[in-house]
Amino acid sequence: MDKASRHELLKIVEGQQEKLAKYEAKLKDLVVAYKGLAKEKEALDASFKILSQKKKENGTSQSEQNQKNEDENVSSEENQFTDPLQAASKESDTEEKSDADSRESDQIKTLSESLFTLTQEKSKLEGVYLADKKRLLQENEDLVKKINEEKEKANTEFKRLETQIQELKMRIREQQAEREKEQNDHALMLRELQKLLAQERASKDQLENQVDDLKFALSEKNQLLPSMSQSYEKKISDLTTQLKDVKEQLGVERKKSREAP
Repeated sequence: MDKASRHELLKIVEGQQEKLAKYEAKLKDLVVAYKGLAKEKEALDASFKILSQKKKENGTSQSEQNQKNEDENVSSEENQFTDPLQAASKESDTEEKSDADSRESDQIKTLSESLFTLTQEKSKLEGVYLADKKRLLQENEDLVKKINEEKEKANTEFKRLETQIQELKMRIREQQAEREKEQNDHALMLRELQKLLAQERASKDQLENQVDDLKFALSEKNQLLPSMSQSYEKKISDLTTQLKDVKEQLGVERKKSREAP
């Protein structure tokens, strides 16, 4: 059960670290996109400044040209009958320059509109970027805080498990010591029993030898018993006869003693 809880905590921490890595990657992508857009805007600003400067220069040149044309027109009015081809050429040059200025003005207008649109989009994107950045930073901060909390919980759980493991190891060592003591006691008892068994076997062998000796002695006595029986019967008969004689003699002596005065 403890191993499962620890494994789940580690999986949670790993998952949160993966989320944190994804948020950091997304934040880096946003930074790169913002920097690219900023560079693009800078390039467009530079182009716009160049074109604006060119427009100003063209405007100044156009004013000078107009003034020159007016002077030439006055001169040509005075001499209009002297050089008609030159007057037509100047009019054509003026029209071409006017068309070129018109195209440049259109380009500048288009570029200005594009730059304005891009600036608006940049402002929107910048706002979105800042909002996303703030949100991601907050989420990152919350995630880091949660990861630290989970790590703290995991460390606390790890310490608790380590304490339980140490207690279990101590119990195992105590049980092993008890088993070793029991085994030693059993071994001692077994040696004592083996010693007693050896003594009993020795006593049994000794008793068996004594029984064998007694059987042998009894067998010898049984062999000697008939002759000894006859001898004992003869002795008994002799003693019986002697006892009878003694009794008779004793009766005679008693009779004599009674008859004596």
